[in-house]
Amino acid sequence: MNPNVPYFLRRVPGCLAAAGLVLGLGLSANALAQDDPTADVTAEDRPVPAMMARLADRSLLTDATLVNDTFVAVGQRGHILLSSDGVEWEQVPVPANSTLTAVDFADDQNGWAGGHDATLLRTRDGGRTWELQQYEPLLDLSVLDILFLDAERGFAIGNFGYFLHTEDGGETWQEDVVVSPEEHHLHSIIQADNGDLLIAGEFGKVYRSTDGGYDWEVIQTPYAGSFFKILQASDGRLLVAGLRGNVFVSNDMGRSWERFDAGTEFSLYGGNVTEDGEIILVGENARILVTRDNLSAVHQYNHPAGTPLTHVIPRADGDYLIFDEEGVRTVESRHLTP
Repeated sequence: MNPNVPYFLRRVPGCLAAAGLVLGLGLSANALAQDDPTADVTAEDRPVPAMMARLADRSLLTDATLVNDTFVAVGQRGHILLSSDGVEWEQVPVPANSTLTAVDFADDQNGWAGGHDATLLRTRDGGRTWELQQYEPLLDLSVLDILFLDAERGFAIGNFGYFLHTEDGGETWQEDVVVSPEEHHLHSIIQADNGDLLIAGEFGKVYRSTDGGYDWEVIQTPYAGSFFKILQASDGRLLVAGLRGNVFVSNDMGRSWERFDAGTEFSLYGGNVTEDGEIILVGENARILVTRDNLSAVHQYNHPAGTPLTHVIPRADGDYLIFDEEGVRTVESRHLTP
């Protein structure tokens, strides 16, 4: 198992056997095969619907986004949760129980989620219902991030250089583009303000495309470890963050990178940029780092939970939602004021 992949992104066996769950729900293999895009594989390789769990919001959540005043979070065992306030969460049915590690929306209705078993899901109604677009457990690959430019064109990236693109909203996914010739893990993808696409990966690599994702150049940063998150600050600068608190900044749209002293040796797994220019990074030991877009100072806060944090999202009231192996928590803004 690669130590450069955060524990919550690693492919691990589910705690429930597929056959046992099928029997528990009273579903036969034939019933699951109906309208199933994987009907040509053996029964044990077909997806099993995610179990509806009373404490789903207290289990591992890996990624989240805000869609038209609704928070959408994804995580362990295929859990997808919705909330209007970040306090009360509702789990929605999902046609596969693979751990989900990424979610992205093109608009307030069209969204996609992905995760282990090369799973890809789509919603057309803002996250209320989900359809299965891909499920390939035999590949032993995971989708680690998703980016959609509009309701038709999107990208999914993952471990061992896994890179997919679609021109039809995910009805078909293509693998004909090579981003990492060495098949290094690809962790995080964004579109910069100028239209360039950028990916952060392992071994200190950043990948950049200036033609919409058809061709990619490899940029080696001064660091040789893994980057788990790439962000663009409100002033246009790019940041990558990863192992042992390493953060690097680019002032020329990714062509060159300089180290930024984040003041920590804890690995950083997720982050966000707020509307007023704050950059928030989260990671090991419940460490939260906050800085302004000018990067003049870093404020650090350790959440009492002490668990590795996967993502952070600001709420409308000024407080923040953080996500970890125990679900979602609220952090008051007073703790994160630089």
